[in-house]
Amino acid sequence: MFHFLKRSPKPAPDPSLSRDQVIAVANAIAAQFAKMVASGQVLPGLVYDVSMLPHSKSVIKNACVVTIRYASREQREGWKIVLPILSQFQEGVGGSPLGLDPAAILAGGGVDEMIRRVANMKKLPPEIETKVEAEFRELLQWVCREVDNR
Repeated sequence: MFHFLKRSPKPAPDPSLSRDQVIAVANAIAAQFAKMVASGQVLPGLVYDVSMLPHSKSVIKNACVVTIRYASREQREGWKIVLPILSQFQEGVGGSPLGLDPAAILAGGGVDEMIRRVANMKKLPPEIETKVEAEFRELLQWVCREVDNR
């Protein structure tokens, strides 16, 4: 279903960029995504619209693949956590994230207040939830194979 990590035929290389320049650009894009994740802008349990990403999802995914393949062993380990988070970004989510926000649930107040907050959260449609879960598994499996087999 999500076969975007499988190798596809290589497009003709851009003669204006050297290998080192491609790696540098990929590293910069991947670092932007990693910084976004580390900043706390992306919370577990929530799914965000792809428009929140600093680049298109496919550009970020490809940049992360290049970064992981050319990084040191120590640098690659962290990508086991970061890359699968890309699955939390999906088309058509809109301006407000979908799912359960753990920070909002635990924000204080009594049980009645927590129940009210949960009831007002936007539920994740089953088709998006299925897509996120499948994409998460595929990204995690790929990055673990890539990191552990080098």
